[in-house]
Amino acid sequence: EMMGPGKSVMVHIEGTRSLSCRTPVQKMSGAFIDMALKIGAPIVPVRFVGGLPTHDLDKRVEFPVGAGPQGEAFANGQGQQDIWLGAPLLPEDLASMPYGDRKTKVIAAINALGPKNADEGPFSGDQAFESGVRSWMEKGGATHEHATLLRILEEGESACPETQLILDGTKGGLQLPDGEAKAWLSELAQRLYGPNGPKVS
Repeated sequence: EMMGPGKSVMVHIEGTRSLSCRTPVQKMSGAFIDMALKIGAPIVPVRFVGGLPTHDLDKRVEFPVGAGPQGEAFANGQGQQDIWLGAPLLPEDLASMPYGDRKTKVIAAINALGPKNADEGPFSGDQAFESGVRSWMEKGGATHEHATLLRILEEGESACPETQLILDGTKGGLQLPDGEAKAWLSELAQRLYGPNGPKVS
């Protein structure tokens, strides 16, 4: 599909995520480069800045620390993660290099983007939003990820009918009408509410 127009792939080359903003990219699989060369696709270096702390986290996170922030600051384009895009590395240039040098080239291109790792720090978070997330986690036992998603949906300016059903259900339970959407709406609501949250039927 990438050989046609309009298709691309984004890869986090060190796995899912890093644990600290102070650690640069150190390794990657050459398989990604091989795949790009096979179809003649350029590799565009990308770096995310502002979403990780300076110390190592105990576990990987799905959202920027401190909520990143969300809410009004997020809507105004302030404080969320910065995404740095580098110049494309062309397949013909990479193909002419020794195998190991290709990986070194890609890693160096990523690490060269944005501020130095030693100077990077997390952007200021949204304490009110994060407090709401924690409160919902304590109330219903939802995971941090699902509680965050619920709070994001609550702050949206307009909700589709299915989303509005789920949001209304937070106030005392969710009674879903029969239909094709019932199964997936029920599953989603139960995840967002948590095992001890509002009942879904």
